[in-house]
Amino acid sequence: MDQFLKWVQSKGITHDRAQLKKISDDTGYGLFCSQDTPEPSTMVHIPSSLLITSTLALQVSPAFRDTLKQHFDLSLDVLSLAEQRQVLTLFLVYCQYINQNTIWSDYLSILPPVQFFEDHHVLFQPHLLEGTSLWHAVRAKLARLEQVHASLSIDWLSQVTLPMLLWADAVLWSRVVEIEPDQLALIPFFDFANHSQTPNLRWERSSNGIVLVNTEAVGADQELMLSYGSKPNQELLFIHGFCIPNNSVVSVVSLPCMPFFVNDPPRALWLRQTTPQSTLRLGLTDNEREGIERAGWDWTSMMIMYLAVLDSDEVEMAFTENGLELEGQTVTSLSELEQVVRSFEYFPVIQLRAIVLLIQALEYQLEQASPITNHTSPLSSQVAIYQTEEQQIIHRSLEVLTELQSQLMTDPVVQAFLQANS
Repeated sequence: MDQFLKWVQSKGITHDRAQLKKISDDTGYGLFCSQDTPEPSTMVHIPSSLLITSTLALQVSPAFRDTLKQHFDLSLDVLSLAEQRQVLTLFLVYCQYINQNTIWSDYLSILPPVQFFEDHHVLFQPHLLEGTSLWHAVRAKLARLEQVHASLSIDWLSQVTLPMLLWADAVLWSRVVEIEPDQLALIPFFDFANHSQTPNLRWERSSNGIVLVNTEAVGADQELMLSYGSKPNQELLFIHGFCIPNNSVVSVVSLPCMPFFVNDPPRALWLRQTTPQSTLRLGLTDNEREGIERAGWDWTSMMIMYLAVLDSDEVEMAFTENGLELEGQTVTSLSELEQVVRSFEYFPVIQLRAIVLLIQALEYQLEQASPITNHTSPLSSQVAIYQTEEQQIIHRSLEVLTELQSQLMTDPVVQAFLQANS
């Protein structure tokens, strides 16, 4: 840390009213006020020359830039956010493992090592999430990173191992800041400010860099904390490795929807062409809403389920070059699907079928969950917070769905349908 602070001073970072302190082995360092300070005051100033954008990262060495230019087959002059993340991820790998003599070596030296993330990040302990909806997201990310790793084959990229890539990805996502629309940056010293739902610090651009300004009077030794945004525990755990007990921002339970269409490729294809949402999304129950929405499901999830339960033996259904046709009506959007389905006389039957499938899906989700009883790692206690929250959301939805199922079973249309098909 002493070497890093010397580097900070030599590079022009000023922090007369702020200092770094170690909080704990699990939490790491934080940013603290060094003297009683009124609001608003500049606590930290970081010059523009230290905002590590993809443009600046590419200047670390000719070998770095030339290899990435060849690997990505890009001009590297104008990059999308996704491409910027790739460049910054590989910048971290390059400076930490390949060339440790860059101007950024002192900054890289104080970043959490891979051993820290092995104990604190879900990418390194995905098994803790089995039975939660976040497990699907972690598996997908690991698969993507494995594909990226397999593609690294030229020059120094061939030396990159998967653990190196996982480390860099974890560092990047937990520290990167969008300093301008469509521009990402890693910011030394700035990234020691921890998250709070009641922050006392904000950041803003200045003419020559970034400043951290306190939003209230702060006393000596008081921690200076930023808000990373209104984030649910699901996102905090996925990116940062921690949860907030009783978080006011509630997580959304996501379930894959394609298993409902595994035996019906045309229906699955139409759905993919119609909406980018590939999951069923469940939030808090809401008694102010009606139908399945009251059980916490968003509108798109409801439409997906209506599509899933339509029976081609009961309704004229065809997939043409114009899209989906139901009873001779062309359906090109989920809104049109809702209009057509609601016009069917047996719409209550469709609702009942959707509810039954959702109940089965949620019960299966609960069966897969393995409650964490032994907190064998710092991460497991954080996962337990998220897991409990998710199960509460599921149980509440099941209660409402079961109630709706009972109500629909008494519907005259449903009773007539069941009697006719008994």
